[in-house]
Amino acid sequence: MGVEIIRYSPERPPEVGEGTVTVYDEISDMEAHIPFDRVVLAVPMVPSESTRNLAGILKVPTDEYGFLVEPHLRVRPEEFAPRGIFIAGCAHWPSTMTEAILQGYGAASRAHDLISAGRIERCCHVARVDAHLCRGCGRCEEACEHGAVELIVAEDGLKEARVKSIHCTGCGVCTAVCPSGAISLGDMSPGQVDIMVEAVGE
Repeated sequence: MGVEIIRYSPERPPEVGEGTVTVYDEISDMEAHIPFDRVVLAVPMVPSESTRNLAGILKVPTDEYGFLVEPHLRVRPEEFAPRGIFIAGCAHWPSTMTEAILQGYGAASRAHDLISAGRIERCCHVARVDAHLCRGCGRCEEACEHGAVELIVAEDGLKEARVKSIHCTGCGVCTAVCPSGAISLGDMSPGQVDIMVEAVGE
């Protein structure tokens, strides 16, 4: 059909001249001069600045390009944790119209299921804080990307961390940065994790 594809190096991009496009072909190791009647430039699709602002408000992580990222894309598509946030279309990658419509249908279906249930069920694998071990350093609050950990002033006047279970995704970052071992993930204490690691090593 007259379509010719040329692989060029980003270091030597095509140059548009008077009626001719000059491009270095990496495969043939030759410079090609292609005459044209009209040049149509394909531009990349990137997220708008408002997408980044919205991600910051909702505590939703973004990738290196600024698209919203959802956990376990293959396991739980169109869903960001169980917080009632559903991602579809070009918000999380450059999508065609058909892909955006299908993802929109999927997100609407998930939202309908959530509303129809009348309640939100959480997985047991959320972070838990042992108030007796917590020293209120705030590292967990700083590390949590989902806003699930906050420092409060306890009855004894000392600061301690509290986990908002509905926001916790069970990623385990807070448990990794806690210097006193006060945070554990679900029913898995640091001691249990150590035992499992030792068992794997054996």
